[in-house]
Amino acid sequence: MPLTFKGNSRFVIIVKDYDACRCFYEEIINLEITQEWNRSAEDKGVVYTLGNIELEILQGQTNPNSENTYLYIQIENADAFYAKIKTSEDIITPIENQTWNHRNFMIKDPVGTKLKFFEVIEKA
Repeated sequence: MPLTFKGNSRFVIIVKDYDACRCFYEEIINLEITQEWNRSAEDKGVVYTLGNIELEILQGQTNPNSENTYLYIQIENADAFYAKIKTSEDIITPIENQTWNHRNFMIKDPVGTKLKFFEVIEKA
């Protein structure tokens, strides 16, 4: 019998620099907060919704090791968002068209988590 999923799934990032990450996701990426808590200096977190997945940032003592992972995020108008951040030092790959009809680029957040943004485009 196949596994049945309920509710949203979450991608969780545990970070040392919680405030810098919040600033990045709220001011640069412009995500809206779904849920947040601040029970103590060591127990705080925030949740954002990205389509049908949630992104959770937790205060912790380590930064993520994201060498082999990245979050792939579909957006509208990749060119407009890229223009907003194109001078950032955090760009890993520039915006470009892919053969599978995506236009995408990759950046990293303040603790090195990789985010690849894409827009579905018409076949060339």
